[in-house]
Amino acid sequence: MTKQYNYIIINKGMGFIKNFNLGGLQIPHFGDIKDSKRFNDKATAKKAIGNHPDCFIVLDIYSI
Repeated sequence: MTKQYNYIIINKGMGFIKNFNLGGLQIPHFGDIKDSKRFNDKATAKKAIGNHPDCFIVLDIYSI
């Protein structure tokens, strides 16, 4: 059985929770890393965050 790795999005020490849509403008919400959304691959994470600056897509070490 292979291990499924999860990815999280980090910005200034906080994890990506979700996007808010205000009048067509996507505003990301960041919070505690333990509550952050996990993604199955980097492409999905990149699509969720778009081109928001200062964001890093990293491997969630607690899912290893």
